[in-house]
Amino acid sequence: LFFVTGFLKRYIGLLMSLRLSLFLNGLQVGLFAAVTTPLQSYLVPMLGIIAQATYPCASALAISFVGEEHVGAALGIASASRAFAEAVSPLAFGMIFNATQNDNAPMSGIGFIVAAGCVGLAFLLSFLLRRKGDLCEEEAEQPTNTIAVEAEADANVQQS
Repeated sequence: LFFVTGFLKRYIGLLMSLRLSLFLNGLQVGLFAAVTTPLQSYLVPMLGIIAQATYPCASALAISFVGEEHVGAALGIASASRAFAEAVSPLAFGMIFNATQNDNAPMSGIGFIVAAGCVGLAFLLSFLLRRKGDLCEEEAEQPTNTIAVEAEADANVQQS
């Protein structure tokens, strides 16, 4: 996973790596709804190799959006969000699977489709993220962390 994330980041960037991993994660989960043979149940998880880069990419992006004094808080929020999702999703989707896993259920894979829809929503929301390089020129000129502010203030003092 470490090498996959590093490779993706180097060649397509961090934000695109996040989007790719979310897309593949949603595709993988959605395909589980259509698994009918044992071979398919082995092939579908292969998409998960890149899909597992979602959390490292999200953590790195969280750091890049905040100043140095807020890095710990950003990582804490990212970790807490992941822990919350890992606690709640098995409960929620377990209830969906229990309700739909019988012979009379019209669609037994609905839990996978709901999960893929949740990942798809995260994928779409990733397009709302803006990094410093994506900002317009006026916003990009304003420093976003205290080190840049202090360096600019020192430069102004030395010029006077």
